Amino acid sequence: MTLSTKEGSTIVKKPLLHQSARYLVASVAALGVDFSTYWALVRLFHITIPVAAGVGYSTGLVISYFFLVGYVFNNRWLEEKKGVEVILFVLSGGLGVVITYQSAFLYVKIADGGNLYVAKLLTVCASFVSVFLFRKFIVFRSKEPDR
Repeated sequence: MTLSTKEGSTIVKKPLLHQSARYLVASVAALGVDFSTYWALVRLFHITIPVAAGVGYSTGLVISYFFLVGYVFNNRWLEEKKGVEVILFVLSGGLGVVITYQSAFLYVKIADGGNLYVAKLLTVCASFVSVFLFRKFIVFRSKEPDR
């Protein structure tokens, strides 16, 4: 689908599915960096697991930001206000942590303890979808209004 702007230029709208797939690829790549950093710090440098987890998560978050702005979200409304964009991005990561915790808590309550793997699968799905939507419609919202 092609849309025209007031200035006469055209914008090609990417389907949500296409953007979601790119987001998934970027997220998996960032997770790979996160886990690799975590593993290397623990196994090769004998850093404690909590410290390594924090450093790995932070490294993955930085990589994720660069993948998302370079590969997934173009023409962002906060492109000229990087500081605000980065703060909202970090907050979206915090939102993911809260949603993960809350959905795991809810699952355990409903399933009376539940299954470790089912709980993780459900929390990953809930967090992934919620954070994607927050990032798409708030953090990396397009400068061009949807028509």
